[in-house]
Amino acid sequence: MINTKATIKRRYALMLGLMLALLAAGTVWRLSDVKGSAQSPGPFTSAVFTVVPDVAHGATTLNPPASPGPFSQLGIIASASGGGGTFRRMGTRFADGSTLVVDQYDLTSFNGSMTAEGSLNDVAVGDQTQLLGLSGAIGTYRFNSGGVVAITVTDTASGTFVARVRPNVFDTFDAR
Repeated sequence: MINTKATIKRRYALMLGLMLALLAAGTVWRLSDVKGSAQSPGPFTSAVFTVVPDVAHGATTLNPPASPGPFSQLGIIASASGGGGTFRRMGTRFADGSTLVVDQYDLTSFNGSMTAEGSLNDVAVGDQTQLLGLSGAIGTYRFNSGGVVAITVTDTASGTFVARVRPNVFDTFDAR
């Protein structure tokens, strides 16, 4: 094999062309990957959805347990606007009847999740006294920290509730 300057230049040009082609292919793949992911149509500032027990996985209620101790619950999130996902709750019921919880809302339709924490009280249907502080979020929720999840119980037997997620601004978001 003769390594002339012309042969070396051709090999260099071929390698350079291959590297540029790979770089272009990677760029095109990355741009199409981002656009093709399961994103919602844009960031959202509030959401209203219903959470029901995940009976298929053994959850029969979303009510806090009657006896003191740690507990966990699993639910299904459904939204009138087409959003959905999985609900997970971990908490502790204390001897005085108070209950502290950490709720995880995995909103697959919004390509993200939110975490809320606070205390729950035993409430009647329609009471909206449950306010959990939104402590973190990933995905397309515009207010990644700060905000509330207002819980309205709709069925005391199953613990089914409507959750209203909104920033700490109550005036325009209360009606949603």
